[in-house]
Amino acid sequence: MRLEDKSPEDIFLYTSNRNVLKHNKVTVLFETYRAIANSVNMISPEVNASIPIITIGFVLLHLSQIGIFLVSPCAIVELYSAEVEKIRLALVHLLVTERDENTRSTINLFLTYTEIRPFKYTIWRMIPINLGLPLGLLSMCTTYVIVLIQFSHLYE
Repeated sequence: MRLEDKSPEDIFLYTSNRNVLKHNKVTVLFETYRAIANSVNMISPEVNASIPIITIGFVLLHLSQIGIFLVSPCAIVELYSAEVEKIRLALVHLLVTERDENTRSTINLFLTYTEIRPFKYTIWRMIPINLGLPLGLLSMCTTYVIVLIQFSHLYE
């Protein structure tokens, strides 16, 4: 949608399905507001849930979504790393049985390349992304919750 602020008329010019459409700004803004309000109405039962069991269900659903979003990149990187290791292992077995010198040099080149440049992702070149990352974060959070509980009992 393209907004023409400096048009002499009070209109929006935009394209839809390769056609240029011209509508009144008030009508377009009203339709936009109605679309936003309809999307808010879709989530209002979740926000206004009065039964505790339903509220707990929605909280658990959101926590599981957040957990999946946090763990899935680490799991995908771990699966890719395992697949690269399987490829390397298959090439090492092929290297042992291969007689052709050209193929052996190509396999050695690939193995050397994957050894020099391993398949690993890191955050700021310090934090490796693998399945140990979410477990480490969970361990750290658990440790600090225990420490906070111990400090809260210290001042009672």
